[in-house]
Amino acid sequence: MDESLFYIAGGALVAVTLILSLVGMRSGRFPSGNVLAAGLVVVFLLVAATAVGAVELAQHEQGEKLEEANTAADVTEAEDTAAGQDAGAAPEPTPGGGSGEGASADEGGKVFVAAGCGSCHTVASLGSDAQGTIGPNLDTVLAGQDDAFIEESIVDPDAVVAEGFPGGTMPATYGSELSPKEIDALVAFLSQSAGS
Repeated sequence: MDESLFYIAGGALVAVTLILSLVGMRSGRFPSGNVLAAGLVVVFLLVAATAVGAVELAQHEQGEKLEEANTAADVTEAEDTAAGQDAGAAPEPTPGGGSGEGASADEGGKVFVAAGCGSCHTVASLGSDAQGTIGPNLDTVLAGQDDAFIEESIVDPDAVVAEGFPGGTMPATYGSELSPKEIDALVAFLSQSAGS
């Protein structure tokens, strides 16, 4: 399905609603049984198509953000590799204590935003990009936790579920959707931002 389905179905829903409203205001016998049944079916189908289109649009936008973060991480990795070869220097230590070689907390913040984590979790250092309340406040629940715990929380979110939140809410697909470098960067970012 194409994301244009959302716009087409939404526009059609608005048009049908306006037409039915105008006919209803001009006719004293509106709606008749047949027209009412047909109208309900049409409106239901348009609402369903609009909902499907909205989901497709959201998935498309999230995919684009994730792809941009992947590209940025690849460019940074290539620049770091080239700089290391030119200077003959050892790689810099990982900020925030991330578990991956070359993991950067700055890159991890970008991955966090691109993957849509901020829509469910709050992280104060990201401001308005991370004000979600569906999941726990990560500044609080990750404080004092080690990198292994943070990584497990990303790749196997139901291993330990924060008190007051239901299990099965966070997708368990980040271990396969994110590269090891992105996961390491995310761990470094969360470790640093939670002050562990």
